[in-house]
Amino acid sequence: AVLNKTYKDKGAPATVTPAQIPEKLVKATLAAVAKVQFNEALATRFVGQWLSEPSQAAAFEPNLETELDLFDNPPATGSLVLDRCTRLLYKGSQVFINGEVAQIKASGAIKMLADQRQINCSVVKKMSPDTRDSLQMWLEDGWIHYQP
Repeated sequence: AVLNKTYKDKGAPATVTPAQIPEKLVKATLAAVAKVQFNEALATRFVGQWLSEPSQAAAFEPNLETELDLFDNPPATGSLVLDRCTRLLYKGSQVFINGEVAQIKASGAIKMLADQRQINCSVVKKMSPDTRDSLQMWLEDGWIHYQP
């Protein structure tokens, strides 16, 4: 909630140097950052998102036409494999994937997927509905792939 305001320079005079960062903006930024309370949760979130951010050269091939339904009917055989560009990390119960905070808990199965970069589909059947839903989205986004 500390950084939820937008900087406004209403009433500032026109300038002949529009590319110059205004001193007032720098001071407002310093004042806002001074209000941030750094703690383990914030540091974990920052590091998790930062370290899981893929390279700018990374390209994911969306798989919107997939026949697989990991939510209702995961395959009995095969594996889910992370795309070579996908970065999946965890700390405690938090999960970070490709620069995002995943909205699932870091279960043992998700930690296994992150550590081994693949997971047997027989394990997917035992995952929570929320986790299977996230896996389905990752599959459609091209972040993970099915290997029979």
